[in-house]
Amino acid sequence: INTSCLIIEGYVFGVWLGFSDVQREGHMVSISNRKRPGYANWMRGEPNDSGGNEDCAMYWKDRKGWNDSPCSTKINFVCTKK
Repeated sequence: INTSCLIIEGYVFGVWLGFSDVQREGHMVSISNRKRPGYANWMRGEPNDSGGNEDCAMYWKDRKGWNDSPCSTKINFVCTKK
């Protein structure tokens, strides 16, 4: 199976969504094509850039919503087959 990213095993609380506002704070865009998401499911109060370093969007499995998190957080990726 050829996938477009590497799946990291063992990080179970969420998955990266492939959106970031690292280029312009508060302007989440796709990492692959810089387009804004056509859908959003932010948890209440998110994205909040807590601590000034939450620039990547992730889906928080247990809370069933999106959260912004430091891009260095170790969680799974969403991948597509090629």
